[in-house]
Amino acid sequence: MKKRLPLILTGLMAAWFLCTLRAPKENDFAYAEFGSLPIVFNGRVQPIDSLARNSLLQLREKQTANLEPWKGWNEKPKIIPAIEWLANVMMKPDAADEWPVFRVDHPELTALLKLPEKDKQNRQDGKHYSWNQIQPSLEAMDRESKRIGSREQRKETDPSQRTPYENAVMKMHERLVLYMRLKNALQPQDAGDWAQELGEFESAIPAGVAAVRAQQAGQKYDEAAFGKFVGFVRRFDVMRRFEPPLLVPPRHQEVSRDDWMRVGDALIGVARGETIPPSVRYYAAMASAFREGKADDFNQKVAEYRAALASNFARELAKAGRELFFNRMQPFYNAMVIYVLAGILARASWFALSDLLRRSAVWLIGLALVIHTCGLVMRMVLEGRPPVTNLYSSAIFIGWGACVLGLVLERFYKDGIGAVVSSGVGFVTLIIAHHLALGGDTMEMMRAVLDTNFWPWCLHSYLECGEGQKSGADGLWHRLLRHVVQLCRHRARWHLGGPIVGPVLGLGPEGKRRAHHRALERAHPAPALGRDDP
Repeated sequence: MKKRLPLILTGLMAAWFLCTLRAPKENDFAYAEFGSLPIVFNGRVQPIDSLARNSLLQLREKQTANLEPWKGWNEKPKIIPAIEWLANVMMKPDAADEWPVFRVDHPELTALLKLPEKDKQNRQDGKHYSWNQIQPSLEAMDRESKRIGSREQRKETDPSQRTPYENAVMKMHERLVLYMRLKNALQPQDAGDWAQELGEFESAIPAGVAAVRAQQAGQKYDEAAFGKFVGFVRRFDVMRRFEPPLLVPPRHQEVSRDDWMRVGDALIGVARGETIPPSVRYYAAMASAFREGKADDFNQKVAEYRAALASNFARELAKAGRELFFNRMQPFYNAMVIYVLAGILARASWFALSDLLRRSAVWLIGLALVIHTCGLVMRMVLEGRPPVTNLYSSAIFIGWGACVLGLVLERFYKDGIGAVVSSGVGFVTLIIAHHLALGGDTMEMMRAVLDTNFWPWCLHSYLECGEGQKSGADGLWHRLLRHVVQLCRHRARWHLGGPIVGPVLGLGPEGKRRAHHRALERAHPAPALGRDDP
């Protein structure tokens, strides 16, 4: 029995990991189906679930929303998934505004925003606050962020010279702007029954356009129709100026399937004579059903919208579904947990002088490495690019290479040192990657040069493997990749002016697509925080 302990322990951890792949059971609203709908944000197609997870990571540094943070874990606080939180932000913002999802750690920032201190009786943990608690101090927040930003624009200082307080202010400003973007992504933030309001807007268009034309021509016009129509247009202009995600797919995908739009832009186009896109109607029906608590109607509209997208946007739906599975899988978090357990066993084997514990640690590291590798491969499939594209993927790739080297050393020496190195480096690099993920979308690539496939991968893999492996095996990977990079440089010079120049400069099809999406997302400057009028 003892001899089978490594196999049994590894099997148990593998079973635990496989259990995490199951979709959560939903009794009312189909949040998972809603989260699998494709949108465009940060220059790429992604599911709404990714937007929810990345946004919540930026706001409170976790992928779940704790609605009762003043309670201890043993008091079972109410915790909801990111997609449920985002659904409320988009479609029922008056409820989401009450939830304490903004993390505030710096005491001076807490004082600036006039936030309450820790007090369990008043349901305050001293770290997490709601939008409604922060909103009264938005003017002071806006002044501070403008002071810091204008000083850096004048080149008097740069971001690296900020004090901890100034870093906290700018980070909070980014979080508040992101929250406003999400609130204005699907409907105006002050909308009630959005489907009904959309119908009222559509019926007001003929009289409103006629009144606007008469007013511009200096003729007598219907003031009521004019005011109603202009009021709608102003609300839609506020929506788009916050630069929310692009939810509306192109009307004619045969011309360009990359021309996604914001809901606000699509509605302003309706005021100019275009028809309301079907996706806007579907989202409006979802919002009204969600606000009224009609789960069956909401689920039906989600299913109908997915069916409508399937005929023309099957590729985007498939990609969103794969990324949703990747999000649920959480390979790097789960691998990190197993690395920790393996590290404990490897160190315990030194004190107990037990080869059984050492072998158990090696088997667990092998399982963690398999999960780690699956995560890397899935990221490559989702991005359509090799593993190293940004700092986040660099940390993951370095840890993967170090773990492989540690297992190779353990295979020859069998003294636990390789296992300790593998588990330790794997854990540390994944922790670093987690903190890098707090900055936003981890699948958004660096600009220009990294909008390519082959040459940047060779270059950055060469650098990262050189860092991770230069101290072991006489730098074998270092020398090998150096020759590969030299070969790639030679090929790039040989084909100068040919088809390789576009990818190297970030002008390949994928680079153009992402650049096009970024241009669409940055078409309008965001208004000052706290202002609703254009």
